[in-house]
Amino acid sequence: MKSKIVLIIVFAVFVLISGIIYMNVLTKESEIYYKFEKVNESIDDDIIENEVISENIQSDKSITESGLEEFATTSSSQVVVYLHGAIISQGVYKLKPGARVYEALELAGGMQENASSGHVNLARVLIDGESVYFPTKDEVILISEQEEVIKDDRVNINKATMEELITLPGIGDTKARSIIAYRTLNGDFSKTEEIMKVSGIKESLFDTISVLIRIK
Repeated sequence: MKSKIVLIIVFAVFVLISGIIYMNVLTKESEIYYKFEKVNESIDDDIIENEVISENIQSDKSITESGLEEFATTSSSQVVVYLHGAIISQGVYKLKPGARVYEALELAGGMQENASSGHVNLARVLIDGESVYFPTKDEVILISEQEEVIKDDRVNINKATMEELITLPGIGDTKARSIIAYRTLNGDFSKTEEIMKVSGIKESLFDTISVLIRIK
């Protein structure tokens, strides 16, 4: 009888221990499963977030490309130029690519009466952003005169000072004073050969300086 009681007690203890062990195993498995589910949820969230970011990037790229295409289309669809000078209406004008100067001039109302019509090439193709100036006739004449003066380094015997005259070969202080005195009494020289009328200047000296002097 006592043996049976002992066996029952041992069996009960074994069942109790087994139950405790089983419950611990279930608890650990539940914790592992919970952690695994959390990891999966985190991964899913990251995937969704990356997909959203990718969609936003693609959207921004599309908007940027669209804007660039629109800008390029707008920029290439017109030529903007500034017209000023001797024209009716100075200002900024927009034309189609390939437009020529005369077309822009028509938009500006044409040239003024004092404009130099032949100075600007009206058949030239316009460049975007350029400035086209139409000078007056007086401005063109003045520029031409200035260019001639710059190119011509001969001594003007009607205007030259004593310092300028003595730069000529064979002309010293005395002859330079004589040239100035002569033109003071008789007026400007009408031709370079008249300088031989000045005392001390003979034909041989004139031949030497003739290519170095002018009267205008």
